[in-house]
Amino acid sequence: MADPAQSYAAAAAKGGAWATLQSVANKVATIGATYVVARQLSPEQYGAGNVALALSTAFVVLAPTSMSDVLVAHQSRFAALAGQARRIMGFVGGAMLLLALLMIPAANAMYAQFPAWTLGCLLAVPAFRPLLDALGVVAQADLRCRLEYRRIALVDGTVQFGATMLTVALALGGAGSLSIILPQVVAAGVKAFLFRRAAGPPARGARPDAARELWRGFVTMALGQYVHNVLVSLEILVLGMVATEAESGIFSFAFVLAVQANAIIGFQVGGVLQPIFGRLAQEPERQLASYLRVMRALGMGIVAISCLQAALAPRLFRLVFDAKWEPSIAVFMVLSVGQAFYFGTAPTMALLKAQRRFGAYLAWQASQLAVSAAAFAWSARAGGAVGVAWASAATWAIGVLAAAMVASGSGRP
Repeated sequence: MADPAQSYAAAAAKGGAWATLQSVANKVATIGATYVVARQLSPEQYGAGNVALALSTAFVVLAPTSMSDVLVAHQSRFAALAGQARRIMGFVGGAMLLLALLMIPAANAMYAQFPAWTLGCLLAVPAFRPLLDALGVVAQADLRCRLEYRRIALVDGTVQFGATMLTVALALGGAGSLSIILPQVVAAGVKAFLFRRAAGPPARGARPDAARELWRGFVTMALGQYVHNVLVSLEILVLGMVATEAESGIFSFAFVLAVQANAIIGFQVGGVLQPIFGRLAQEPERQLASYLRVMRALGMGIVAISCLQAALAPRLFRLVFDAKWEPSIAVFMVLSVGQAFYFGTAPTMALLKAQRRFGAYLAWQASQLAVSAAAFAWSARAGGAVGVAWASAATWAIGVLAAAMVASGSGRP
């Protein structure tokens, strides 16, 4: 009889390979698209688009996509919970759309250096994304529970490639900042449709008796994910308030390029690992051993890539990009160093979610948000984009190490 741990390891490796394969293909396209966008957009336009994206993320307090992690954590009862989860997501998606639209005047007041009409229009577009995400989240969770990584990768890869091509078309067509925002909203709707088609007929009926359990897990998980999303966007949010549009654009451009190694490998692996870790919940020693193997494997690749891209940055930037992006070089180099630590975030998040330690996940993200907000506010005023990059690298290095110690220590249920 086959060892379940070995079969799960094989599933994780296969799933990770599919996820990484589609991500590599798309990141090649993304790098090409970034080159086109960099030529077509000014730093001010790039900054406005990325500030709008960061603000739209900050408005979604309860991200519908968090329900996927809750359902995967209870995968043995998925069929019984799916109907009620779908009903809850319909309500949450509509509520987040309304909240995002209502927050636009407040955003205009806080970011007064951006033209109010332009920023308002840019924020109105991604306001619809939570509703679109809500339509496909249960179907996506179903595929994750069934370890259908190939189907998930095909949907993710095909849709993201289409979004990248739309970004290029809009940039060449003179859409400016909108070319950064609109494709991701369109992609959310197409993904929802394709995930529902791939998962097959949805479960019928709802279980009102399961509503409280789902709401409790979802709210805790979503708040943790919300704090994480704000953390990822916090540098842009802070710079947008205290620096110029161009400074925000310089940082955003460097950030998009610096995170590509993690986006290709680390981020994709996180979604694959949670179901696998969850199936090893009754064998904590094997679960921990699997986590440590993943951390070692990712570290060997991403740390080397991050250091290499930092070393080659000055020559490559000046060879490929216009002179208007030269101030991004120093920011890119510092952020690349930070990525050598950040890679541990995705596996650690996956382990905590699989352990159903949503409270510990929330506490980690909330404490890091408090420290980062203070550090970024000071460093933005003192050193601009480069100062924020150094603060980001330092806070993530400390935060990931602390979270890894918590996730791999005692206290698992």
